[in-house]
Amino acid sequence: MNAIKKTTLSLALVLVSCIVYSQEYKPSFKVSKGQEYNYLMDMTMDMTQSMGGQEMKYGMSSKATVKNTISEVMPDGKIEIITSNWDASVTSKIMKDTTMTYKGKVGPSTKFILDKFGNILSRTKLEADSSENKIPGLDNMSNSTIFCEFPEKPISPGDKWIKEHTDSVPSPVGKLEFKIKSEYTLGSKETIEGKSLYKLLCTSNIQISGKGNMQGMDIAMDGTGIKTDDIYFDPSTGTIFSDKANMELDINVAITGQQNMTIPMNQKVAINFKLIK
Repeated sequence: MNAIKKTTLSLALVLVSCIVYSQEYKPSFKVSKGQEYNYLMDMTMDMTQSMGGQEMKYGMSSKATVKNTISEVMPDGKIEIITSNWDASVTSKIMKDTTMTYKGKVGPSTKFILDKFGNILSRTKLEADSSENKIPGLDNMSNSTIFCEFPEKPISPGDKWIKEHTDSVPSPVGKLEFKIKSEYTLGSKETIEGKSLYKLLCTSNIQISGKGNMQGMDIAMDGTGIKTDDIYFDPSTGTIFSDKANMELDINVAITGQQNMTIPMNQKVAINFKLIK
């Protein structure tokens, strides 16, 4: 039973953004090789699961600095970014509050290649995972970039567009697949902390599936979720200034083997992501 608890908690950590102006905005990214964009990421997670007729609740929060370096700007508009987590703290709430602090770089760096509209073309880890410098769940929290996904046309406040993609992330039992359909709505231009920024709202519907094996047990997962992002981005560069995101997932974990059971889980996650440099 303890092994099952640890497995489901690890999975949860993996599952772990005014006046309307009339001017048109032509999406473009104006960044240069060598530029660095650093963000403070603050994440909280609350999970409830039922096992053997007993309801259990877990909680976790983490903070880290996410460093993003523009490593290449290609002639066709593609951008290469190197992303890494630094100076993290993690508080877990299971039996009692426990906080761990990590100085320096945490986990492997990730290289992203994006097209000129912000779509992720590839994602590659640059170093092997190490148990000494990896925090469960935090590694996947930076699996997004500092750019929004834009349509291939000029946009004006009130315009909507849809992006669909499939993401795969590693978990203790194998890969989990996320099918995500996101609807974006361009909002007004506002002045935030002295900067002229556009507001961008996003609502994403999520489907989750995955199968694997752990300690002789076959594990299958399926679920659905919804994520909302309240984003401000800088039209002069195309980069995100801040993103307040909330996500709720409902997941069923079916376990067969030495014990057969289905564990329903509800997971609520809040993430704040803000430029600090």
